[in-house]
Amino acid sequence: MTPRQPRWPSVLPAMLAALVLAACASQFALAPNGDLFTGRREGVIRRIAPDGTVSVVAESFQSIRGVAFDAGRRQLYAIEHGKGMSTLRRVPVD
Repeated sequence: MTPRQPRWPSVLPAMLAALVLAACASQFALAPNGDLFTGRREGVIRRIAPDGTVSVVAESFQSIRGVAFDAGRRQLYAIEHGKGMSTLRRVPVD
């Protein structure tokens, strides 16, 4: 069974409102199911669902400089910056 793709025109206003909450985001990553992930410099990674629901996925980072999925779009990674160096960290999203 193929997962149903989100219908963006019907949820666009909710997504725009959620994006306002994610202002100053350093990076966005779009999951295959339509969830949008954002990392911020204060060390928090948030998930924004197609219906506009915002949830915290991780908050134990020092400073997020970017988020991205791997080539298969199955695993989320974050670039964390702290103490003068950057580190690539795997982020569980399930």
